[in-house]
Amino acid sequence: MTAEFPRLPFTPDLTETGVAEVVAALAHPSRQLFLGNYDDMRLRVADNIAALAVRRYLAQEGIPHQAAPAISFSEADRYDIAIGGRRCVPLAQLDCGQVRSDQVYLPEETGGRVYRDVDIYLFIRLTGKVTCSREEVDRAQLAGQPVYLIHHMPEAWASPERWAGLDRLALKTDTIEPVSLALHGQDRERSPLVYRADLQPRRRIKVRTGLYALGSVHATAIPTGPVGIHSPKLEELHLIHPYQWGNIWVYGESLEMLGYITQERFHQEAVKLMPGEEQPNPCLKDRPLLRLPVVALTPAEDLFRRAREWAEKRG
Repeated sequence: MTAEFPRLPFTPDLTETGVAEVVAALAHPSRQLFLGNYDDMRLRVADNIAALAVRRYLAQEGIPHQAAPAISFSEADRYDIAIGGRRCVPLAQLDCGQVRSDQVYLPEETGGRVYRDVDIYLFIRLTGKVTCSREEVDRAQLAGQPVYLIHHMPEAWASPERWAGLDRLALKTDTIEPVSLALHGQDRERSPLVYRADLQPRRRIKVRTGLYALGSVHATAIPTGPVGIHSPKLEELHLIHPYQWGNIWVYGESLEMLGYITQERFHQEAVKLMPGEEQPNPCLKDRPLLRLPVVALTPAEDLFRRAREWAEKRG
């Protein structure tokens, strides 16, 4: 018999907010440490969904909690959740399988992030799917589902050696259709800046964007040909080919709180899973993982009860 877990409401705005945070992170070079590829980005979108859903639940249920600045220096403006005086990190378990998994998984490198042993992992099952191939993206669009297509710019653009502006950018598409682009980066004061451009097929335009760094480019559909961006300041032409776009939208269906465990216990009890071994998250298929049975977790309600007792003792 499958165990019943407390459910969290899933709404589309959770994904929208999760995607927006990733795009903002890509525009800021110091926050790109864990966003090296599209699978990393989809995993972070999933974690963002889980964290926001947990925060909403805590607020709606009146469970005492606080925002705690993230310990990771590379993500200094992100926040964890403190529950009962203990730092709690919600972690999404993206489950795309036909049958719900009875295990939780973490990439082995997650243990290298800077958390104290007293910190808590709160595992949230996010049932849904992702699109990792061009064919999957095409099917999603044909079905009228939302997509968020992005191209991650190289370091020379995202983190220029000289903070002197990218100068007038030249934009061109070698396509048969018009292309709408959104360029996400930073302005002179290192504040977020988005420049939008509608490009006609095979026409080159020069634009003053105000960008001093360019972290990513967003397109509403995969262009049929390459998109070129040239910066006189960098003396570089960057071409984005059709196969270089990735869809970071996570198609969530439901959220369940599987339970919690201290970081220390998790790493003591988890078993290593090598790349290629079966697990339900396609974004983790090529990584060494740590695996633990769901039954090893303590129900989330226990954590919330402790939080209420801790708050009462503090007056």
